[in-house]
Amino acid sequence: MDLKLKILQNVKLALERDIVSYADLRQITRDASPDGNDHTCSLEIIIAGLLDEGVQIGNALDIEGAKVKFVAWKGNVGERVSRAGSELKSCAERDRDFAFWFCLSSNVDEFEIES
Repeated sequence: MDLKLKILQNVKLALERDIVSYADLRQITRDASPDGNDHTCSLEIIIAGLLDEGVQIGNALDIEGAKVKFVAWKGNVGERVSRAGSELKSCAERDRDFAFWFCLSSNVDEFEIES
């Protein structure tokens, strides 16, 4: 099976149970890669593949410790992939694992407003 397809399938399986963080994506990618390296398959290609299949990318906000609210980013696939890269570059290393999250479209709480 193609590595990209395997990773996409594994992420979508994980999304059936919960939202998936950037750290989760990297671990899924490492687990699927024959050499155990998360850079075997470009994360940008994986993110674009997920978005092309209707998975949403955005922020998970803690609401009073009781619930997580998922806010999906606006923009086309290219803009959202670029934003993911920018988020990774701009956040502190200790926060990088949770720079962005993935969610099934059916579980999105809110979409950013196009302006």
